[in-house]
Amino acid sequence: TKSVIDILMGDMSEDNSHFFMRFPDKDDVYMAKGPMKFTVDKTVTEWRDKAILKLNKNDISEITITRGKEAVKLVKKESAWNVDEAGKMLETEAGSVETLLNNVITVSANDFFDAEKEKNIKTGLDNPQLKVFIKSKTNEENELWLGSKKDDNFYFLQLKGNDTVFLVYQYIYDNLNKKKADFMKKKEEKKAEEKKPEAKKPEAKQPEVKKSEAVKPPEKKFGAVKIEGIKSAETKPAENPADAKKTEKLPELKVESTTPAPKK
Repeated sequence: TKSVIDILMGDMSEDNSHFFMRFPDKDDVYMAKGPMKFTVDKTVTEWRDKAILKLNKNDISEITITRGKEAVKLVKKESAWNVDEAGKMLETEAGSVETLLNNVITVSANDFFDAEKEKNIKTGLDNPQLKVFIKSKTNEENELWLGSKKDDNFYFLQLKGNDTVFLVYQYIYDNLNKKKADFMKKKEEKKAEEKKPEAKKPEAKQPEVKKSEAVKPPEKKFGAVKIEGIKSAETKPAENPADAKKTEKLPELKVESTTPAPKK
């Protein structure tokens, strides 16, 4: 048999490494070593287990999310998840179901609802807004019911077959409140898989221009020179060789420049 010992715990010491204590039937006060007071000084809520589901995501084989008359069913075939639409398997977007699985297995309560203290509050669990059905490979079944919203921050949650009513943060409701479109593979992703982009050919490198090959600027041209007084004539061979020695006197040349003379 195990014996139970009651102790009375007082304040912590100045160095926070000891605490004062005594036994109920004795007046002697002891200084005990360790932060034991912080370990046991908790509220009832803090002592309770807040984990709602204890599942291994690799064991989950089916999830059905129901919102009113609308439902989306996810089924795992071998290693791939699909949307089961009336027996027709539709491919899911990569990572979308994995995110849902992580959200399901980590669902935990922030607090617990006390129906006796809060009799006038309606939880909405008699007609849940959202139902999440989870089935494992071993045919173990769990179903989460999410009811009304409380205090703008929490939702009432109950595990089917369990009387405990939990209070969970709104983000948990949002993480579970998914539609078919959230899991379907996007059209852009399908097109990318069907038509992979062709490998681009490397562009030919342009030859580098060396300094010696650089284009030189055009030389500066000056005005034209007008020459008058020269008549074109065909050169005839001299009839008399003696005449060939004679020098023909050329007419005077008149040169006129069209470029103005630079100022001095």
